[in-house]
Amino acid sequence: MKGQPLVKSASREPAMLTHAHRKAVTALHRKKGRRQTGCFLVEGIKSVDELLRTDWQVELIFATDAWQPPATCTLTVQRVLPEELNRLSLQESPQEVIAMVRMPPPLPPEPLRGRWLALDQLQDPGNLGTILRLADWFGLAGVICSPECVEWSNPKVVQASMGSVFRVPIRIQELTQLETPWLAGAFLEGQNLYQSPLPENGVLVLGNEGRGISPELEAIIPHRLTIPAFGQAESLNAAMAAAVFCSEWRR
Repeated sequence: MKGQPLVKSASREPAMLTHAHRKAVTALHRKKGRRQTGCFLVEGIKSVDELLRTDWQVELIFATDAWQPPATCTLTVQRVLPEELNRLSLQESPQEVIAMVRMPPPLPPEPLRGRWLALDQLQDPGNLGTILRLADWFGLAGVICSPECVEWSNPKVVQASMGSVFRVPIRIQELTQLETPWLAGAFLEGQNLYQSPLPENGVLVLGNEGRGISPELEAIIPHRLTIPAFGQAESLNAAMAAAVFCSEWRR
């Protein structure tokens, strides 16, 4: 997706950031800023390395002298002092580099093929990032987020995904409008996951961390699946449950 750079100046030497730089980056800490600019932040050595392996449009990279870009990287790097990078970062211990990246266009509405996870009003950034990483590991077709989910472009989601956010297709849509040959949901009560047929094409819905799957969506889900408990724990969190479901779906 083409767009105008948010900031244009850059330097080969460590320097104090300009007000324009600082304002442009810190605006992306917030949902409003990301929506207004169409950009988001990628932090850390691992995540930026994964980013640079893609064709996503990078606006600018801020890095300390400790970070060295890959030999194939031709992008502008704004060198900054470590204390300046700390001011730009949302992390407690920033890792040398932060990139400003333009969001790709939304995925077009197409028939769903393969295995998809659908997330109903998931709110925890760490859970979403981990689920994207799981989807990447197990080779799922993609992840569908309801409009009420935490944004995939949230810096904490991007960090938790460890680069998987760049590889896993993400769709945003109302889950009550899903068109799929097989639709199942994760519930505390339902058919034993390990005794249930799991087709190669379909959607599995995971609910909100505290409330589970919303009543209006639950009403249209024909298959209720559960992970049987053998101990006394009350429940699994969304990411833990996703790991179990994905593993069994691929077994």
